[in-house]
Amino acid sequence: MVWDPPLGRGFAWAILVTRLLVLIPAVVLMLSGLAAFIYGGAYFVYAVGHVSDHPFPVKDNLGVFLIDLDLFLIGATLLLIAVGFYGLTLSGGSDDRRGEVPAWLDVRNLDDMKTRIMAMLTLIALTSFVDVVVDFHGGRDIFYLGAAIALVIVAITAFMRFAAADRGRH
Repeated sequence: MVWDPPLGRGFAWAILVTRLLVLIPAVVLMLSGLAAFIYGGAYFVYAVGHVSDHPFPVKDNLGVFLIDLDLFLIGATLLLIAVGFYGLTLSGGSDDRRGEVPAWLDVRNLDDMKTRIMAMLTLIALTSFVDVVVDFHGGRDIFYLGAAIALVIVAITAFMRFAAADRGRH
């Protein structure tokens, strides 16, 4: 029989508790993602009613559906983060869990989670910009907004590319 000192048991218990604390953000993010989906569904019903009441000009109605797209992308991003938290801390990265989620949701380490989140944030930024362009009425502000979003997307793309190259070297 191996002697298990009380300090070792206490430390193991503390590690278990901190791993379980990750359930808090995972559950909150999962519920937030589901709420975004429900809100997106409710907004879709509103958008259909709005478009049926005022079908023309078409340009004025595109924005409502782009907002809906943003809501669903935000919901998917929140769910991705929730699944990532769970996968990284509670499942222990076991191979039997791999079949439970699609490959694009499979998070094996923190870099995988960051890469997927950044890709989703890039997509959200693009759809938000398109929404602004659809409602654009002139002026230079659109150029500055587009340049700022492009700069952020370039930074995210560079980060993802260099992070992937750095992972390949290790």
